Amino acid sequence: MSTRSLLKRLDRLMRAKSASKLETAQAPDFTVDPVLAKGYRDDYERQLLLLRKGWMPREYGGPATAAEEEEIIMLRARISEREKALVCPPGYGEMDFRADRTRLRYFDRKRMSPLGCGGGPLTDAEDAEEAQVKARVTAYPNGPDARARIRISVLRGKKEHERNTAEQTELDGLVLLHPDVPRDPEVARWDGFLAALVEAAKESKERHRRWVEERKERKGSLTQKSEPSPHRQLNKTEDRDQIEKIILECGALGDGV
Repeated sequence: MSTRSLLKRLDRLMRAKSASKLETAQAPDFTVDPVLAKGYRDDYERQLLLLRKGWMPREYGGPATAAEEEEIIMLRARISEREKALVCPPGYGEMDFRADRTRLRYFDRKRMSPLGCGGGPLTDAEDAEEAQVKARVTAYPNGPDARARIRISVLRGKKEHERNTAEQTELDGLVLLHPDVPRDPEVARWDGFLAALVEAAKESKERHRRWVEERKERKGSLTQKSEPSPHRQLNKTEDRDQIEKIILECGALGDGV
């Protein structure tokens, strides 16, 4: 790359860095309309409850009735409309999303835990906070930061010599606006779980292969050790004829005696 090209690229990086600082400084607080957030959270929980009746009827008093099936259809449509109204601002990033996701799980654990273990119903403040957190977590995947990180992954998937000038410029700008963050621990745990499943499947396949080979070896060993019978192998019809012949011969000998 020539000196002139390097200087142009450096200038583009400096401009993108300045834009990143300005965008961060002007980032709005991500607060969703309370009515929208609560309505979305309540519809989502209601739909989940009704769906569980079909998934686990014994545990949740299912299966769902015809009226509940119609309600599920209505809830899906309303949830879809409300999700379109949830707009993620540029200032909300990956680390914010992870923190909200952790907070959301705290609320779930509190509901499910007994009072003696710090559980129980949420307070009014916690209920309102949960609705806001649920709305933000839902909106993030369609927000600018999430889309930018997907685009970065696509561009980085290409080798450097395969990216044209426009793509390299786009990548440089996106990386400055959306810098790399530590790997998501949940993704790492999930990858570890999948890797363990794959390894277990390989071990199972290998054990089966060894079992088949050992079975073949035992079968071959038995075949080699067993000596062929001096008598001809007979099918059922031949066995019956042979038995009748022996009976007749025995009867003739008895008559002669």
